[in-house]
Amino acid sequence: MTHDIESIVYTANLLKSNTAIQFVIIGDGAKKAKIEAYVKSEQLSNVLLLPYQNKETLPFSLTAADIGIVTLSQGAETISVPSKTYYTLAAGSAIFALAAEASELGFLVNKYNCGRVFDNSPPEKIAEFILHLFEHRNELEQFKINVSSVFRFYSEKC
Repeated sequence: MTHDIESIVYTANLLKSNTAIQFVIIGDGAKKAKIEAYVKSEQLSNVLLLPYQNKETLPFSLTAADIGIVTLSQGAETISVPSKTYYTLAAGSAIFALAAEASELGFLVNKYNCGRVFDNSPPEKIAEFILHLFEHRNELEQFKINVSSVFRFYSEKC
């Protein structure tokens, strides 16, 4: 209930004319019905909604993305880093954090330049940056290279 899933589908709506950009939302959370209704009402063919993935298929779904979106609800900035952060790092995907800049997640993304933090950013700004990366693949690839370095750093510490 507390994660900002709405911004993801609002962004997808803004990008629906670009068929090369796809959004995959996985899970069976409390907002699923609301998200399904929005996707249907807006006819978002660029959004694929999948149920929770078991541990056998999870690696395939995680590594399919160029960009992993990690959300962190307001109020959890200093007490939590979502587990999806580490899965996204392990998958080698750039991270788009829908989180506060001052959060641990925001600090990690900014310190290692492995994606972008969107702190209460409107979907228009998120869509604009996705289009920018679509047109400048070298920047996206650099984020992914940086992600690999972060993952190695954290793996060695554990």
